[in-house]
Amino acid sequence: MYLRVIGLIWVMLVLLVVALPIVRAEVVPNKETILQSWKQRGERVRSAEFVWNERQTYAKGSIRKTAQLTLPPEDVTFERPVTLVFDGNKMRYTYQTKEWNSTNNEFVTQDYTNVFDGVNNKLFWPEGLNSTARVP
Repeated sequence: MYLRVIGLIWVMLVLLVVALPIVRAEVVPNKETILQSWKQRGERVRSAEFVWNERQTYAKGSIRKTAQLTLPPEDVTFERPVTLVFDGNKMRYTYQTKEWNSTNNEFVTQDYTNVFDGVNNKLFWPEGLNSTARVP
């Protein structure tokens, strides 16, 4: 009886060792299967909206640094809200950032919007900001 139990245990262990790699073997899909899956997923997803926050840092002197002028005068870090929306082949990308205003010597909030209507791409960036980046 004891030998019979040990024999059964050995048979079970051998089967487990032999069968385990077969059970664990993953089927690697071919290129066509992957492309078909992506195509089907793309056909199901027609629109989406993503919203997140980024952290932007301007290091001291990263905008302009001369013997007389260092902009910004110290390291500045701020949060920057971002939104990406698409519907079919149309897209809108917006974020709020800060630009250095050389008239007031401070960072000012700046809204950025980029849209694509399926044919044309347009960038909306308010005019009139006296930004150091645009000063010759």
